Amino acid sequence: MAAPQFDVGILAEKKIQAEQYAASLGGGAMRDGYIEVARSPLGRAVIIWGWGHVDRLEEPRDEGEEYRDWRSKVWPHINARPRMLPSDDPKCKRQITAAKKLLPQCAMVIGASDPDREGETIWRHFLELTGARPRAVKRMICAESNPGPQRAAFLALKDPDQYYGRFVAGRARSVIDMWEGTNHTVACTVFLRPGDLGKGYWPMGRVKGAVLGILHRRHAEIRDFREVAYFEILAEVRVRAGTVTLRHAPSAEERLTDRAAALALAEAVRGIAEPLAVEQKPVETAPPKLFSKTSFLTRAGALWGWSGDKSAEILQGLYQDKGLITYPRSELTVVASSDVEKAPRIMEQLRGLGEPFRSAIDRLDGRLTVRRSVVNDRQVAEASHTAIIPTDVPADGLRLTEDEAKAYRLIAQRYVAAFMPSAQGLRTTVSMVPRSGPCRDRLFRAAGTVETEPGWRVLFGAEDGEAEEGGETDRLTPVADGETGTVSAARLEDKRTRPPVPYTETSILEAMLEVHRLVPPDKEHLREILKSSKGVGTPATRETVIKELIASQLVERGRARGKGTPPIDLSGQGIMLVEALLPIVPELVQPETTALLEMDLDRIERARDSRGADRLAEQVLEDARERILRQFEAIRANGRPPEPSGSRPAAPGQRAFVAAIAERLGLALPPERLAAMSAGEASAFIDEHKARFEECGGRAGGAGRGGNGRSRSSRSTGPARGGQRRDEPSGGRWRSSGTRRP
Repeated sequence: MAAPQFDVGILAEKKIQAEQYAASLGGGAMRDGYIEVARSPLGRAVIIWGWGHVDRLEEPRDEGEEYRDWRSKVWPHINARPRMLPSDDPKCKRQITAAKKLLPQCAMVIGASDPDREGETIWRHFLELTGARPRAVKRMICAESNPGPQRAAFLALKDPDQYYGRFVAGRARSVIDMWEGTNHTVACTVFLRPGDLGKGYWPMGRVKGAVLGILHRRHAEIRDFREVAYFEILAEVRVRAGTVTLRHAPSAEERLTDRAAALALAEAVRGIAEPLAVEQKPVETAPPKLFSKTSFLTRAGALWGWSGDKSAEILQGLYQDKGLITYPRSELTVVASSDVEKAPRIMEQLRGLGEPFRSAIDRLDGRLTVRRSVVNDRQVAEASHTAIIPTDVPADGLRLTEDEAKAYRLIAQRYVAAFMPSAQGLRTTVSMVPRSGPCRDRLFRAAGTVETEPGWRVLFGAEDGEAEEGGETDRLTPVADGETGTVSAARLEDKRTRPPVPYTETSILEAMLEVHRLVPPDKEHLREILKSSKGVGTPATRETVIKELIASQLVERGRARGKGTPPIDLSGQGIMLVEALLPIVPELVQPETTALLEMDLDRIERARDSRGADRLAEQVLEDARERILRQFEAIRANGRPPEPSGSRPAAPGQRAFVAAIAERLGLALPPERLAAMSAGEASAFIDEHKARFEECGGRAGGAGRGGNGRSRSSRSTGPARGGQRRDEPSGGRWRSSGTRRP
């Protein structure tokens, strides 16, 4: 056998990553599809990159023309061992060709893709497609993009067997996603979608169904909401030091809903003199958690109205192009103890951001507060990456856009705050309970916190919501415990219950992550189990799934208010689909279902050895196969296309446009009539008044959104994949021959 020409072949996930690796190893020369590093700590090396996945999973359409006919009797169809096929993308083909040529010339191959489940499948599939059989295979694990940590990781290579369970779990998930995406899309389109919607299809997948279910729950809560007017009593109580305002705000069950009765109580409380109870206790507020991807996207959406896509793109640029932050697709909010050792160096770099960073870091003077909520070696070891934090790369001299600078400062703010002392305060509660008369035993109360030590809050301005995190900050007139107070005046304050807030493209990401909060009270045992799950979807797919549901017209955007992100809701078609599935196969749109699958995949990852991982994966796949076939047949047997568009409920967008027309033209439209409108009635109303509405200066943009329930897209090329990332299976074998020793 000829001697290898290269000591090391390195498989990177993307081109920019390959360039970073070359820099960390001493620099290299760009060739046709790879980088050659003549001298590195590992010897002569070649670095070959993919474009994410360079493969794709065999789908039913690859198996024969009969699977392109969705009404064919070949459905449902599940291929228990779908093949791994090279990608059709010319860029990917080029890289596969380069790898096939170079890897057989390498003594050792290093998998150096991202340190997550998908990254593990990417490099192993890449290697397997080449057919290379290197003498040794190693894994490089690094969540940072700057040269120092990357070089250290190349000098501390891992045995890939440690991560085999992660690979098998990722491949199993991709197979299940393909099975669900193809079969459930066919079933929903053929047996549930009304013919009057025209061309198009209803995509359905594991995560898509869960998101539709989450949105439907909130839609139903808003739809069924009934506003309740009620009253609270504010009593002005004279004490020695002045006046303190106490509020009577009973529980929801005991609210004062009758104005006359509330006025009588307000009148009755005047003149009452009672001893006041004063309770004071110290309170301590820890800083906000470090950012995960989901929490950053949610916060950026609330602060600046950024979409999930925009926030994710900015994070990726700060990580990949600038090297200023750690791995951005993390769902952790903790760091490792080794990261604490780097903190002083990172803090010194952050001083360059100016105030308030400089003053806050000066206050620390190198004395870091290390909390268990911030440092967790076990979690980091399991995930192989940390919360999103700044690296020790200085931002000075880097050309950051305005948005990149805002995002970087926000991440740096959380980072510095995480190591600062807690905010200290004195919590004071003043209460009065009349002992006689109509107000007997009714609690009047005021509470406030006096800040005694700002701690981490010095980093946050008064306009920043996080500066106020932790409780009320009302200033109270000093009152002695037991001091008598006399009610000098009382007044009513009108209140109204508020409907649930619609989700936005960013707030729903948090709901997908914390899916256990959506579990009904009668499934308390399931809620506890789901607390330990990773939620619905993955950090890399959540915002993509939302975008695809909007593109498919099952979900629609509303109008943004102020600087926030636009609300999202089910469209008319989305409502039809979910409400058609609920009586037949409700688990398809129950978010806890997909979260439980994620827990099964986690079990595969944590398997003790490769045999255990393979065995668990086979069981999970078999369970999924039986479930999908059962669900398909249930839809076929019981599915009934929803009512024609004329009798369906009007979509939220339709109702909003109808209300706008009525308001602009001064038309009488009682709220109950608007709420009860069908899609056909709303369309007729819009058609009748639209021209005059536009003549009066109204804008018709969005009028057709959900207007008659018809799809605007005629695309119908094949079953959708369910909107998931493709962690794809390997050629019908559970063991990857390129990464397992013979």
